[in-house]
Amino acid sequence: MAQNSILSSGVVDFRPYVYRNTTASAALLGVRHAVTLTFLDREQHYSSPLAGSAAGGFSDFRERGYGANASRRLTPHTTVSVFARSLRTDGLSDLAPDTRQKDVGASVTSVLGRHATLIVGVRRASFDTTLPNGSYRENAAFLTLNFRT
Repeated sequence: MAQNSILSSGVVDFRPYVYRNTTASAALLGVRHAVTLTFLDREQHYSSPLAGSAAGGFSDFRERGYGANASRRLTPHTTVSVFARSLRTDGLSDLAPDTRQKDVGASVTSVLGRHATLIVGVRRASFDTTLPNGSYRENAAFLTLNFRT
């Protein structure tokens, strides 16, 4: 089989795999407050690669993460929210990278009228990996204006 064929390129792959996914979520909803928590734990293991395939064990991984969000309604039209998320991915072979992702932020959402919503916020994101030159940090401010018809 040619190395660039559709069967060895990873687009179509007939290797059997085991995928385990556990997700737990909880929400506390009040009149003015809302808190959500999410936890995830995933794992994927492929069998040995097809002959001629370069995929190897690159797609074997284990992920664990969480997400938390808290919101408070200030007025009937304005809500303030804060969030934190983290995801850790461990490559389960020599070829697969390990990564760590973290995001934290805050935003204010305001309904401007029947057809418009304004969202203003800040976010800090970080991504760390074992790949060379793959890690980065980001600080951002954002403004979103949504119009509905």
